[in-house]
Amino acid sequence: MKEFTVSAAESGQQIVKYCKHLLPKAQNGFLYKMLRKKNITVNGKKAASDLRLSEGDTVKFFFSDDTFAMLQNSLPANGQDSQREQNFSSQKKTISKDYDRILYEDDDLILYNKPAGMLSQKTKPTDISANEILLSYLEEKGLLTEGFTPSVCNRLDRNTTGLLLFAKTYKAARYLSAILKDRSVEKYYLALVEGTITEKASLSGTLTKDHAVNMVTISSAKIIDDKDNVANAPASGAIRTDIYPLTNENGRTLLKVHLITGKTHQIRAHLASIGCPIVGDPKYGTGSQSRKNTGRKQAAAQMLHAFEIIFPKDDSKDALAVNGKTFHAPLPKAFQEALIRSGMEQECSRFSCCASCPTP
Repeated sequence: MKEFTVSAAESGQQIVKYCKHLLPKAQNGFLYKMLRKKNITVNGKKAASDLRLSEGDTVKFFFSDDTFAMLQNSLPANGQDSQREQNFSSQKKTISKDYDRILYEDDDLILYNKPAGMLSQKTKPTDISANEILLSYLEEKGLLTEGFTPSVCNRLDRNTTGLLLFAKTYKAARYLSAILKDRSVEKYYLALVEGTITEKASLSGTLTKDHAVNMVTISSAKIIDDKDNVANAPASGAIRTDIYPLTNENGRTLLKVHLITGKTHQIRAHLASIGCPIVGDPKYGTGSQSRKNTGRKQAAAQMLHAFEIIFPKDDSKDALAVNGKTFHAPLPKAFQEALIRSGMEQECSRFSCCASCPTP
């Protein structure tokens, strides 16, 4: 028999989901059957499969040690760690303890300022992403639990910098998933682009991804009226990107970009489709051709930064601490240097201050 006590981070989950975290190799049908037969109990009683767990609940598994180990790790019960645990253990030696990039933390979530060149989440077992760094951070603090795995909830391209949302608890994971899905959270980026843009605009279009080359194309790109609601258009690939020019110098524009829909490479491809690619973008930008034409030194990185996030106001009693607050991530050094080279020195002080504290 195995016994577990539900922690605050794990509370709010349905019992089957909780069991799946503990026993990733168990099929849902098997877990339903074990609940019906009281081989899995909650607080000593039979539990319905849709029961939501609360902090302090006791979950018991009346399985043999061999059965539990096989469902947990897909390995014999011989004291070995699971392959996932082995991979993470070996990775910890090479994980950079770059914890000073944590801009904000409370009991439920973390806001992390991702640098260029780092994945948000790993794409293969050997990758070290922001997700692994923050899991390592929680492990060092003794905050990892068996029944819930904290995770990054939004993604930024490898070469895009800025704010990542990381759920420490199941409650936060549900909340962040909901506000990202219904777009009630407002996400703003700073983008330095080639070309001169003088008026704010809403850009629409249809995005199609070519998985073979990991690139997207934008068709029917156009400037739309504010009353058009492309975000709710029926077409699955419909996108909308709102842009606000902040300053123009020497054939370049610094934009504040409001991401309405959130598709792969949306901002980068959308701006390139109107002839204003992001400076330093290796995939959709002008690259060495831009340097040849302008005589400027080529940017060392992609000038796209997830700068600001505004959480929606929630008047319910279950609201998180970030309720209704605004957070900023200071510009990375490479972005500051690109602004200076472009003649936009005044913007450095405007956006590069450390703003780890929230704005009410």
